[in-house]
Amino acid sequence: MEEKQRVQKIMQLSGEYSRRKAEELIAQGKVQVNGQQISLGSHCTINDQIKVNNQILNIHSQEKTYILMNKKIGYVCSNNDPHNKETVFDLLKSQDKVSGLFTVGRLDKDTSGLLILTNDGDFANKIIHPSSKIQKEYLATLNKPLDQTHKRQLEKGIMLDDYKLSPCSIKQIGNTYQIKINEGKKRQIRRMFETFNYRVETLERTRIGRLSMQKTGMKPGKYKKLPKEFLEKKIFEK
Repeated sequence: MEEKQRVQKIMQLSGEYSRRKAEELIAQGKVQVNGQQISLGSHCTINDQIKVNNQILNIHSQEKTYILMNKKIGYVCSNNDPHNKETVFDLLKSQDKVSGLFTVGRLDKDTSGLLILTNDGDFANKIIHPSSKIQKEYLATLNKPLDQTHKRQLEKGIMLDDYKLSPCSIKQIGNTYQIKINEGKKRQIRRMFETFNYRVETLERTRIGRLSMQKTGMKPGKYKKLPKEFLEKKIFEK
């Protein structure tokens, strides 16, 4: 007999939802178990039928996969993008395209660099949740030199869509700018500079926590399957 667990934990086994997202859906009344709407705190087994928005969820217990990729420019972070033929999942070998795989956060089509793919919702949420404050480092080139007044304003944290960004660090290295942030808002770095009429011409994510692109030795488009313990140590340890 299968052991009963909280529904949100069972939902994670599909690879489609983090525990946090599953809890949100349950709280919104969008989850049913065996035809009955459930609430937070409800339990079920992997053999029960779970529906999300009236769609049956395919539950499967599988080995968790952790992939570190050097994303190429021109690829989108989507499992299925109707407007772009090439996604980061097209860069994977067929044996590595396991069920439920998704990207931890996103890099836009024109941004390259470090990207993590997994089917472990808890692990992904731990990285992207604001409370983790995982520092990310980028290298950018701009269409014109950055004014020092604008630099200071950006470093203090500006408003984006009624949200006050946390302070960041910007350092000029030759013709490029090294930016260190603790957040991951959509197109955050590009939009930060756009606020002061700068255009980001190239952008690469070079570090996540202590996980550095320089030390991976990966060329654009290449990737490595790594143990969870290794990634956790590199990302979360100070």
